[in-house]
Amino acid sequence: MRGSLNATFWDQFSRLPCFPDNCGCEPLTQGFIIQPYNTLSNIFLIVLALFLLKKYSKEKNHFFILGIILIYAGFSSAFLHLSYTYLGMILDFTGITAIMAWSLLIFKIKSSKNLFLSVLFVLFLKTIAMLVWIDSRELIPFILAFIIAYYFIIVRKFFVLFYKDTNFLISVMSLLIGVGLFIFDKNRIYCPEIKFFQGHTIWHVLVAIGIYNYYRFVKRNNLLQT
Repeated sequence: MRGSLNATFWDQFSRLPCFPDNCGCEPLTQGFIIQPYNTLSNIFLIVLALFLLKKYSKEKNHFFILGIILIYAGFSSAFLHLSYTYLGMILDFTGITAIMAWSLLIFKIKSSKNLFLSVLFVLFLKTIAMLVWIDSRELIPFILAFIIAYYFIIVRKFFVLFYKDTNFLISVMSLLIGVGLFIFDKNRIYCPEIKFFQGHTIWHVLVAIGIYNYYRFVKRNNLLQT
């Protein structure tokens, strides 16, 4: 029984309602890192972040801002899975929100400084929403709302370009499959016996693949507003 887990360091903090019996497929441990594979799989986002930070360290452009965001998103997701605390959930969701905000705002904002400040403002609003409006803590409706907004704001404008671009299609397919695996894992619809092959772990890998291909798509087609 997951409910029989011994006390850990994180018990002194406010836990998520799912803990300890319904927090996805990966079995919980009694150590400092509660879900090791879901925690460590964030390394893919962090590696991508370091690549962008190094490559664009001189330009400090929109891709450099993406690197900063991915560092935050990777470590915040890792913190959620090693602790399953309410603070971890807020950090994780704001990390996802930051990535979404970046992918929209790069088409509208020319200054990297203004882009960064705008993303911070979106994170502030998301944090307030999560603190005062419980429905905003559900991730899937938020992702679906983003997809709809992204289509009407961006895709319709560049439809032919998006439709024919291999990197964009890989990005979309990676994220859609990842969301499906996220849902399966969250609701424990199918949980493989192999601990490191759970849906949420693969979701982290697919998010990194999707973001990398989205970066390639934006860069190759020179879509940055700079």
